[in-house]
Amino acid sequence: MRPFKTFLKTTSLALALAAGGLVAAPAVDLGSFDSSAFAQQDRVVKQRPRQRVAPQVSPEFFKRYETAQELIAEENYVEALEVINKMANRRGINDYERSIAVQLRGLIYYEQDNFPWAIREYEAVLALPNLPYRFTDNIKYTLAQFYAIEGNYQKSLDILLDWLSYQLDPRSSQWHYIAQTYYQLGLQQDKTNKNRALESYRKGIPLIETAIDIAKANPTTQVRENLYELQFVLYYELSNYSKVRDILEIIIVKWPRPRYWVQLSAMYSELREDEKQLAVMDVGYRLGFITAETNLVTVAQLYMISAPYLSAKVLEKGMRDDCGDACIDKEKARNQKLLGQAHLNAKDFAKAGKPLSLAAAEEENGELYFQLGVVYMSIEEWEKAEDTLQKAIKKGDLKQEGEAYLRLGSVYFNMEQFKKAEDAFKAARRFPKVRKNAKGWIEYIVAEKARLKRLAAAGLR
Repeated sequence: MRPFKTFLKTTSLALALAAGGLVAAPAVDLGSFDSSAFAQQDRVVKQRPRQRVAPQVSPEFFKRYETAQELIAEENYVEALEVINKMANRRGINDYERSIAVQLRGLIYYEQDNFPWAIREYEAVLALPNLPYRFTDNIKYTLAQFYAIEGNYQKSLDILLDWLSYQLDPRSSQWHYIAQTYYQLGLQQDKTNKNRALESYRKGIPLIETAIDIAKANPTTQVRENLYELQFVLYYELSNYSKVRDILEIIIVKWPRPRYWVQLSAMYSELREDEKQLAVMDVGYRLGFITAETNLVTVAQLYMISAPYLSAKVLEKGMRDDCGDACIDKEKARNQKLLGQAHLNAKDFAKAGKPLSLAAAEEENGELYFQLGVVYMSIEEWEKAEDTLQKAIKKGDLKQEGEAYLRLGSVYFNMEQFKKAEDAFKAARRFPKVRKNAKGWIEYIVAEKARLKRLAAAGLR
């Protein structure tokens, strides 16, 4: 159940109007918007006839009203409804008293999550004549919220825009709520009509920017975080990434939450501002705001370009058993591959072998085995180089198959296995790009074998 106090205050305010009524709070016809903030001073407020004065509430009615309030506070809704129905059906009551009773009945249905009936009662209130404007404004605003809860955002907006067209000085929170309703309508429309959804998002922007402007102008309050959040979400739905970036740059200073660092980084990526993307992710990582695996991997990928050593450090730290809340799954082949490539780019070939071999076993082709074979060749681990190059060729689907045979021949040559080396170079000779090199190696092997034979005959080998 929801707390009823807010609604009781609203109803109590309505009763207070019986003493004479207040001047209605007016506003604007929002038929169309441009992309700029909908400034307060630019609005044209609809004029109303002379303020209606509410009739007096009889002592007997007021007594029943207080009884109903007490029953509602006790969540005794059955008896509360009986009292309210007697209030509403009593002979001789005026429309204003009847409207108060009907509203109270609607609020009980609201407490019971019976929104269709709550809506019915509030609509019935609005159908009554000669009610004070302040009272009907409150009814309209609440009714619009009921429709929104039911998912009927268009109907909610129809009521809200009519309400707004008579408001003289709407609060920041009210502008925010209408903008939020446009956003919800857009999400709903997005499923069937993208263009209509985009139009709803566009209409929400000047409203939320007005809400922010009003909040900024109040020296006693600060602009709430959720205002900026809605602003950047609306611009994001319109793919206006430069505006989203600008808004996030404001948010991240005031509320440096982890998600904002990631979102700002994504915007820099969309706008091809790579240096800024790296900078914001670097700061976020060092502050401990980057903890999700996908984001940690992104940090590592960004470091890979200019600081591969740091890329490897991020990955190794995330793969440790004591990684805490910032872990990277070391069982995933793609993570091991990234770690191996980071070590490669950092020229730390000895460390590149293990992660690359783990990743290579999961690859569909032999490319990674080929890359690993080159690594082992660079540190002169010939047996490991032979094994991985053989695996690369066996797995197949190599972009540089001729190069793989050429390197395998080189490995055998360094192991002084000349027959195997010659066979590998002959296989490489089938590929036009390496044919010349392969032929040169074969000629060299023939000459080397002859030289070694002469040395052996002379007793020098």
